[in-house]
Amino acid sequence: MKRLWIAFIIAVFTACLCATEMIYTLSLANKTSEYVQQASKAYENGNIQAAQATFQTISHIWEKEKGGMDIFLYHETIDHVATSIAAANKYAETCNEEFLVECEKIKKQLQSLKESELPKFENIL
Repeated sequence: MKRLWIAFIIAVFTACLCATEMIYTLSLANKTSEYVQQASKAYENGNIQAAQATFQTISHIWEKEKGGMDIFLYHETIDHVATSIAAANKYAETCNEEFLVECEKIKKQLQSLKESELPKFENIL
């Protein structure tokens, strides 16, 4: 009977850890996506300083949270998003039109990240 309780406790702990990781990842991806949307709108409206400031905030948040995400996710995925954020930040600084393209790329990467974290059949196999 003791073994059954120990197995149950381990299963509950594992489920809680998985749920915590999923919530953490989804909330960070959603927050980053919202900031990217704000920066895109600011850039389209001609407020380039606001877009730059928003992307500096995104860079700071992403670098701060990157270590925690590297524990749970593929490093390659996190690095691709970080690289795109850095590129968009440079495009904003130089007023390059590729900024909006890079923002869309980041949104797609974040959407893919969110979809890969959802407990769906295709993600399990």
